[in-house]
Amino acid sequence: MTGLFLREMLKQTISLIAWQCLSEKRFQTGILLLTEIVIASCYTELCYENVVNGIEERQMKLTFYTHPMSRGRIARWMLEETGLPYETVLLEYGTSMKAPEYRAINPMGKVPALKHGDVVVTETAAICMYLADLVPEKKLAPPVGSPERGAYYRWISFMAPLEQLMIAKTSGAPLPKSENAGFGTEADLLDTLEAALTDREYLAGDTFTAADLLVAAYVGWYVQFKLLEPRPAFVQFAERHRKRPAALRADEIDEELLAQQGK
Repeated sequence: MTGLFLREMLKQTISLIAWQCLSEKRFQTGILLLTEIVIASCYTELCYENVVNGIEERQMKLTFYTHPMSRGRIARWMLEETGLPYETVLLEYGTSMKAPEYRAINPMGKVPALKHGDVVVTETAAICMYLADLVPEKKLAPPVGSPERGAYYRWISFMAPLEQLMIAKTSGAPLPKSENAGFGTEADLLDTLEAALTDREYLAGDTFTAADLLVAAYVGWYVQFKLLEPRPAFVQFAERHRKRPAALRADEIDEELLAQQGK
């Protein structure tokens, strides 16, 4: 209310000065002042509308659908990084995850999924990017149009071929020829990732972003389950970010849910 009051007082003061200038036949000054009022009014109204919309957007309920032994652990880490309140809906494989009620939210019958008001977001990377944009002050995503934003998109997307490789290796089937494989050659993929992570704390600028979170989570998992060779760059990058307070909180929540399921 204080901001609105001051804005109106300023507009009224400038208006009085402008009309006084016009009455004294100082037309150029008066017209310039009136023009400034119009421009300033439009700008402040736009800023005010953006602030209000941002507040309303944040106040919409966040509902998180997950299972503690799923990629939902990555999305929960991101939720904890945002600091936004959210409700967890725990689903079970083969039962509630395939129920019509949940398929109405995610027709794939998979987790994680995020519902934010009327918006539904599925796919782990998409959820992380969506959440990052909800809290711009946290700087979990570089500004749109910045060079860092390009690196941000690049390394988030790079997890797709890495996952393709891991799935291909665990399926027991022979790896496809490099020209037919979406990930190219295994050596090229891993060497490229290693070069990106060597002596690097962050992948997209000089602060932690969702790109670091996703890469650290996936690389850490694959090394832990011995699907990915433990190259020093992989281990150091994953371990560094897995020590973040939000990551530790997320792990604690999911471990507690696992313990409750086992009772």
